[in-house]
Amino acid sequence: YEFRMRYSSNGNLSEFTEALRLRTLTTELSVTRMSMPSADAIDGTTMRILWNKPPRTIKSELQMKQEDGGPWITISDKLPGSIARKKGLRAGHGYLFRTRGYNRDSDAWSAYSEPTEISYTKSLHPVFRDLFPEQLTNAEGEKVSLDHLAGKVVGIYFSAHWCPPCRQFTPMLADFYKRARGEGKKFEIVFVSQDMDNYAFRGYLDQMPWLAVPYRDVRARANLGSRFGMRGIPMLKILSPHGEVVCQDGVREALSPDLISRWERM
Repeated sequence: YEFRMRYSSNGNLSEFTEALRLRTLTTELSVTRMSMPSADAIDGTTMRILWNKPPRTIKSELQMKQEDGGPWITISDKLPGSIARKKGLRAGHGYLFRTRGYNRDSDAWSAYSEPTEISYTKSLHPVFRDLFPEQLTNAEGEKVSLDHLAGKVVGIYFSAHWCPPCRQFTPMLADFYKRARGEGKKFEIVFVSQDMDNYAFRGYLDQMPWLAVPYRDVRARANLGSRFGMRGIPMLKILSPHGEVVCQDGVREALSPDLISRWERM
């Protein structure tokens, strides 16, 4: 096909431009536009995005933008699969996502899909902001936003390495935690250390797959102990996503993934 154009100014038409010749792709080389992806919130900082990847698509590009406007931002243009997680988002905020694929035969990108409807990250209940500092930590020493707890059942684990019953219970709790998370349960644990020093705290946290209140935040750790009436360890309190205590004694409770699912809905 050939295309040309001209413009109108004050009622007068210009001359036509030189013709531009373009050829459509053959049926074998047509580029399929991806269907609309889907997005759902994992917690207050993370969204999971899924899309259908057409045949012969060798990589995908995923873009996002915030509900209140702004440009589309490329998360990655080298995604080999059809699922991705976007971390570092703001709790309770809305986002849109779109995708496109790179076709091996046509050696070209498809058009972008229709964007998702606005998808919101989960909002953190105010109870948790009252309980914990804004930054938690993990075994790698990374800072983790408190918003990571949004929408989850949360266990508050009071423990210390010097305590023999704690050292016996922690591996069992870790096994349960991994099993529940492996089954997709929205469950997190926050360790509140009763260790004698930061060195013991870090060594003990290395054995834990969950989060912790930073050891240096003495006030937060003391307030949590006072709030939940800690008299001995190990002690495990479990809260619903709305901050209600749903299990007073998680050490003696027969925990199961089904219980987590029930607490998620409370």
